[in-house]
Amino acid sequence: MDNLPPLPPPPDPGQPGHNPTQRGFYPLDLDAITRNAWSIFRFAWPTFIGAALIPNLIVYAIAIPVHASIWPEVSQWAAAYRAAIERGVLPTLPPIAPSTVALLVLVSILGALGGLVASAAVVSIGDSVFRGRPASIRGALRTALRRLPALIGAGLLYALAVFGVSLLGFTFGALFMVGGGVAAFLGLVVIVAAVAAVIFIALRWSLLVQTIVLEGVGPVDGLSRSWRLVAGSGWRVLGYFLFIALVSGVIGAIVGAIPDAILRLSPESVTSAVVGIVFQGVATVLVAPIVLVSLFLYYDLRFRHGEPAPQPGEDRRAA
Repeated sequence: MDNLPPLPPPPDPGQPGHNPTQRGFYPLDLDAITRNAWSIFRFAWPTFIGAALIPNLIVYAIAIPVHASIWPEVSQWAAAYRAAIERGVLPTLPPIAPSTVALLVLVSILGALGGLVASAAVVSIGDSVFRGRPASIRGALRTALRRLPALIGAGLLYALAVFGVSLLGFTFGALFMVGGGVAAFLGLVVIVAAVAAVIFIALRWSLLVQTIVLEGVGPVDGLSRSWRLVAGSGWRVLGYFLFIALVSGVIGAIVGAIPDAILRLSPESVTSAVVGIVFQGVATVLVAPIVLVSLFLYYDLRFRHGEPAPQPGEDRRAA
């Protein structure tokens, strides 16, 4: 750990948020955040990739046989739907067995849990490397699993909040729109407001993984901490997460296009489904380290709120 990435040039002391007690590392702009995130990843990329790979290997070891077994039924359903749409008629679709739906839901839940563990492990490794601590795949996954119940609890609270706001907004919006005229306009306003509220909630709770993993707090405290940290920086945080989504989307699209471009498999075949799942897993692993951008955003928001923010190699120097 003696070859930590070099520090960026110190900022102008006249910049907003400058704190001379933190030796000029903060504040961080987009260039500094992306540069440091890339430097940390490049320094310990095998550890990051390994920590993201292991939980996803477990998930896809289950997902691949499940998709292979149910793909003929799902493919038949999709083909009937496309044919009905092309004819311009109301789709009359073959029924899907409840067991198939249950398996799809199970795989989706496992995928979400695997992604959560991978993200938490990447955050743990990134924080350790930045502070100058030893970082290992086993230690990071152990930390991620230890914090998983809190992450699941916070995720459920997050989902309930989003569902509640969406349900209320769209229900009242639809009721208004039935009346027509001015009421319809008010209904549209209510629906737009509900969408804006969901985006607002998503932004305020966007640092949930960082607060729970690095601060060791519970679900409610993690939500509260993320809410307070993002307060006053909503537009900036939105820009960062749009950037993360753009980079992740480009990587996912490139990796996802490889099977069609090279293998040219029939979309209805089981082989196509299996290969698609495999490449989806590859994309998930490659995209996981993007969370390092939000890690440095978390550090910077702590600094801007006047809280102690970590310094590069501080634990190594202390030792």
